[in-house]
Amino acid sequence: MEDVRTPETAPERAAPPRRPWLAPAVACAVALAVLLILLIPGVLRYGESAIDEASVIALEEANATLEREVSRLARGVQTGVCTWDGDLYPRSVERSSAPPSAADRFDLLPPPARAVSPARGAIAPGPGRPARAAEQDEPDAAGSETAAAFAGSIDDLLRASTVLVLALGEDSFSSGTGFFVDDTHIVTNAHVTDGRTRYLIANDFITDPVVVELVASTGAPPEAGGPDFALLRLGTPQPSAEALSFGPARRTQDVYASGYPGFFVRELVAEYVAKVARGEPATPPESLVTSGMITTVQDGDSALQLVPHTADISAGNSGGPLIDTCGRAVGINTYGRQNTGSGSILVQGDYALGGSALTDFLARNGAAPRVLSEPCESLR
Repeated sequence: MEDVRTPETAPERAAPPRRPWLAPAVACAVALAVLLILLIPGVLRYGESAIDEASVIALEEANATLEREVSRLARGVQTGVCTWDGDLYPRSVERSSAPPSAADRFDLLPPPARAVSPARGAIAPGPGRPARAAEQDEPDAAGSETAAAFAGSIDDLLRASTVLVLALGEDSFSSGTGFFVDDTHIVTNAHVTDGRTRYLIANDFITDPVVVELVASTGAPPEAGGPDFALLRLGTPQPSAEALSFGPARRTQDVYASGYPGFFVRELVAEYVAKVARGEPATPPESLVTSGMITTVQDGDSALQLVPHTADISAGNSGGPLIDTCGRAVGINTYGRQNTGSGSILVQGDYALGGSALTDFLARNGAAPRVLSEPCESLR
């Protein structure tokens, strides 16, 4: 009888053994091999960065300073704290008969910056501020006339000498900046006054606009860098006005620029003009001050100097003063340049015009500019 096996009765084949640990083992082996390769010197893509010794020293010094300050404050807390003129001091100063020394103060913040004041003799006597009697026989730095004392800071001087210039047309106006050069004369840029028929000035102290007359103008130059001066004249002196003297411009000289840049005050100027036109009480916007340094002094045509500097100016600053830290005008802010090439880094250069071309223009047209030839003593 033939032995026939059906699928149901046929013996099953043995299944191969399972190894679930094999895949993880292979992965671990590969990872271990890669790690060993990376540990070979020079294989890593990014090596260790070089240590900046100067930075380490600076950090160590900063940490040491902080540790000393913490120790000083801790000692102060242990001995008690008292106040003097709003500052914190150790209680031991109460036994002193004199005001405490600033070195003993516990304040963490540095003292406020000291206001910069004009140099003695840099400012000419004005209508509201004659020279002091004690100085009548003392020559100034240039030996030309009586030295005058100005009781105020550079900011006070700029507020009193800088003016907002409003140039009015038939149905429009433009604005710029100017500054006093004597009791009744103000200098500004010709491109501020060109094409207009009436002119007004105002500032932080002259809140009601004063009518001025255009005495002379070089006319706006065909391109930046040429003479660009205009002279305005008041009918009577303003008691609050301070006339700026003129001094030489020098490289690396710290300077201040004062004026009414449209970027910051355009709407305020328009509002002021509108109120004046309606006969309403109005206050002009405050002038703005920036600081910087003269980068170089370039000789232009004849006696005209181009004075590039880093005190930011923009449209509206035209005609304003650029002064040194002695309070003397070293130029009249006039224009700026930018490189506008595609793909290039934006670079802006701000320029003032100075030199004898400016002072000669003033003297030739009836003003009495005061020129000092000595360099500013506060130069760095």
